Amino acid sequence: MKINGPLPFVVMPMRLGKKSWKHHHNISFPLDLWTRYRASRTWGHYLWATWIAYGFFVGIPTIFLIAALIMGFDLSQPAAFNLPGWANLLGGYVFMFVFMPLLQLFQVWSASRHNKTLLGIQNQTLTPEGFSTSSDAFNANFKWDAIHKAIETKHIFSFSVFLPEAHTSFQKKKFQQQKI
Repeated sequence: MKINGPLPFVVMPMRLGKKSWKHHHNISFPLDLWTRYRASRTWGHYLWATWIAYGFFVGIPTIFLIAALIMGFDLSQPAAFNLPGWANLLGGYVFMFVFMPLLQLFQVWSASRHNKTLLGIQNQTLTPEGFSTSSDAFNANFKWDAIHKAIETKHIFSFSVFLPEAHTSFQKKKFQQQKI
């Protein structure tokens, strides 16, 4: 398995603000489904593919709707799939604003429902040297050089960890499994 680019790794349900980095900042919290979902939505909006999908499923139907209204087309006439024209144009909105968030919620739920690293209390520490996170099932320490990107929103503070050696270690495990 090859990993391309940074990995969204850490989610902290807080805002750090303009605090001094001379001291350690500790936070402990349970990582519930809605926090993971908000973090997933936040990271999704930083992807270029999401913006292309918005342009295709929202932007293009909006342009067609405005053009149809300006030119005086009757949008109540049956069009594709024997639906009225306005229903066909609103399909992209339903897809992007109803179906995709529900699909993402299901993906977050199914990926994390049996994940032991997400159960229990998450302990996270920010220090001048780096960042550490731990739970009953894991312990991870990162220096600031390993942090690729940090995103702070109203509800979360999230890190993206860039591991250039990660694809190498995964390829070794894959090669060892094939050899046996």
